[in-house]
Amino acid sequence: MSGIVNTEQAEHWSGKAGEVWVREQAMFDGLMAPVLDLLLDRAGLQASDRVVDIGCGTGAALIAAAQIVGEGGHVTGLDVSGPMLELARQRLGAEGVGNATCVLADAQVHPFGDMAADHVVSRFGVMFFDDPVAAFANLRTALKPDRRMTFVCWAGMEVNPWFRIPAEAAKSVVGAPPPQDARAPGPMAFSEADYVRDVLESAGFEGSG
Repeated sequence: MSGIVNTEQAEHWSGKAGEVWVREQAMFDGLMAPVLDLLLDRAGLQASDRVVDIGCGTGAALIAAAQIVGEGGHVTGLDVSGPMLELARQRLGAEGVGNATCVLADAQVHPFGDMAADHVVSRFGVMFFDDPVAAFANLRTALKPDRRMTFVCWAGMEVNPWFRIPAEAAKSVVGAPPPQDARAPGPMAFSEADYVRDVLESAGFEGSG
């Protein structure tokens, strides 16, 4: 894939994982609607803002943010999954959303150029970088000075029934999986708050919390 360095994740989300999200888009959007509402509320998007949505997937946050910023604003979504982006584009067209676009791109290295965004947002899309510090440093180049990034990531297993309950059920049947690097690219990579703060500070962000 041209311009994509995180090829393992790109192949994963362009294969069966992406196909599942496309097929079950309505279910996933419904389950995650409260999280998306909290994300956008915390972000505080305003009319005419320019926004970048990282890991936009099938387009739920893309569409919701576009409605908030209105015709004077614009939302650009990035994702490494071709199948998910295809559905996102179809949804934008079907809902008549003309102030949003989506791009097949790796946010870790994508040249944002003079995008000058007012905000970067992400719903569960920032835990998959193979070099998080480089990725967030690159995301800073998309933002205007003194503007903000707001994202949601998964908490650890001990407070995360979404992952813990299925994992415990599987473990009782097939046994425990082999040990893995807790910070490897994947849903749980940002489960340690102190680690996330260190990554953001190393990438040049201030006031992370």
